[in-house]
Amino acid sequence: MAYTINKTDGTIVATVEDGTLNTQTTIPLLGRNYSGYGEVIAENFIKLLENSAKTTSPTNPITGELWYDKSVNALKIYDGSYFQYINSVRPSSTTPTQSLRTGVLWYDTTNSLLKLYTGSSFVTVGPTTVLDEDDFVSDSATAVPSQQSVKAYVDAQIVSSNTLPIRGDDSNTIEVTFTDGVYIKGGAGITTDVNRDSSAGVDGEYRVEIALDENIQVNSISSQDSTKVRINDQLEVDGIISNGNVSVTGNVSSTGSGTFGSIVIANNTITSSDSSVISFGGEQLSGVADPTQSSDVATKSYVDTQTAGVSSNAISQGNSNVTVTDSGTGAVTIDVDGGTVITTNATNTTIDQPLLVTSDSGITIGDDQDVTLTQSGANFTLKNTTEDGNILLNVNDGGVDTTAITINGSDASVTMSGNVTVTGNFTVSGTTTTVESTTTTITDPLIVLNKGASVISGYDAGIVIDRGVGDSSNQQNAVMLWDESANEFAFAFTQEDGTTAGNVTITQYADLHVSEVIGTASQAYYADLAERYESDSLMDIGDVVKIGGEKEITKTIKEYDTDVFGVIAENPAYKMNAGAGTDKTHPYVTLTGRTVCKVQGPIQKGDRICSSDVPGVAKKCDITHEKFHTLAIIGRSLGSHTTTDVAMIEVVLGRN
Repeated sequence: MAYTINKTDGTIVATVEDGTLNTQTTIPLLGRNYSGYGEVIAENFIKLLENSAKTTSPTNPITGELWYDKSVNALKIYDGSYFQYINSVRPSSTTPTQSLRTGVLWYDTTNSLLKLYTGSSFVTVGPTTVLDEDDFVSDSATAVPSQQSVKAYVDAQIVSSNTLPIRGDDSNTIEVTFTDGVYIKGGAGITTDVNRDSSAGVDGEYRVEIALDENIQVNSISSQDSTKVRINDQLEVDGIISNGNVSVTGNVSSTGSGTFGSIVIANNTITSSDSSVISFGGEQLSGVADPTQSSDVATKSYVDTQTAGVSSNAISQGNSNVTVTDSGTGAVTIDVDGGTVITTNATNTTIDQPLLVTSDSGITIGDDQDVTLTQSGANFTLKNTTEDGNILLNVNDGGVDTTAITINGSDASVTMSGNVTVTGNFTVSGTTTTVESTTTTITDPLIVLNKGASVISGYDAGIVIDRGVGDSSNQQNAVMLWDESANEFAFAFTQEDGTTAGNVTITQYADLHVSEVIGTASQAYYADLAERYESDSLMDIGDVVKIGGEKEITKTIKEYDTDVFGVIAENPAYKMNAGAGTDKTHPYVTLTGRTVCKVQGPIQKGDRICSSDVPGVAKKCDITHEKFHTLAIIGRSLGSHTTTDVAMIEVVLGRN
């Protein structure tokens, strides 16, 4: 009978069944009549003495349990979640990662620091020091990277913020270097600011920008280096003389004349002082030579000369191509006899009359001449010349461009996306026909398999159901077939997939579930009658059981038990109450017939058998024994077992 183990606080640890070893805790719990209990008890005492000393923690600890962790040589106690150090400070050269909670202390042996776990990371408690090279005694200016600044030294380096020292050299030039910008204000609304020239990069020179509220008159503005002089407001001058390039982004207004190299601007006229005179006056362009390159300016006389030979009603082509270009938004049209026949625009070309191609070479389409339409005799050929390219036939399906037929260039196969109706006979001469539909409907009342076969003997015929359960070595497909060699119908399991013809190898026969079977005779491969009963624990094949326990059946635990009921079946020939449950909760119990049974020897063939004091195990029935009763006999042994250990042999039940 099972018993319950309680903790000190009254909660239940486990329920231990008779004859079992419960491992729900670090120390195994013994059930009544467990074989070999002495060794288990001794090992439990050793675990208590050494506190389960090993490098890994116990797998099923309970709160308050001690464990000696041999990996760190420290004793730990289980708090219900983790094994915690009894000594709260953990010495280690690496950061602890196991069993952490807020408040854990770690002594970092590498850096000699004590650290505290905050719940997410370790922070240093101490000791800490902050010193410079002379312990803050003086304002030393030694350039040490790790030196700590002191106020005395810093104050000595700071000068007045409202003074700007300017020092000159022995020449007449005074040079001021701006390293961080300068701001100068003086006069009426005059401000300046110094900024780095961003166009010159990070190392560029600084520039001075001057903002004016009033007009300013100067005799000269110049720069002695390559730096630009930039004036953002309008600049009005009486004359401009340039020794280099002049770039103007706005209007140029001149009340006099200006000279820019060889270009002279005077009285709204631009002329050139060199040999190639260019004059703009009266909106005329003159004095320009005939162009020699495509980028040159064309002259009227040159254009007139080139267009003099163009006919108004014909285009003649010599040794070069003829190009008709429309640079506007209109179209190029060809009119014949007063009617527009061909219209070409940026979108398409329209032909208003029937197109007649008199050559058998037909029409070629594509930049790479991908598709051709040709005629040969009575045959018309539509051909895709690109290797492995597909030919698509599209339709407008309710406003949606849909591919109806695809001719695959890689294998010459045809794919149809919609329904296909064949009004004539449909013949498939290939080796494999695949139907990938959800529902297949056949109106023919008879389906003929193996039609036209010349050899009958050795050829099985039927339907293979692919169950998708693995590779060829483990595959177990279901098959419904006529077994030609056995001359019978069979429902079975096989590794066949329907790709071979001939005899189908049957791995094993399958169950057939029907509401009623009508016939003149039946037979079974197995030899026992069994029924499902609910068990109070997980049963093994061959266990001897009786009616009792918390459920319907339980294992026998005493010898010569007169309540013995049957044996857990292996392969029942006739299964009763099959829908009651599963093999785990409601195993089949053989009530009569041949089956396997657990026995403890020695036992001989023909001996009567009864229950023993080993749970679920039978033994030889001694009819002279004081406990013997005929109701204790389970059946007769069909095999022999010479040793005293437990073995599995065949028995027949229901026979005295």
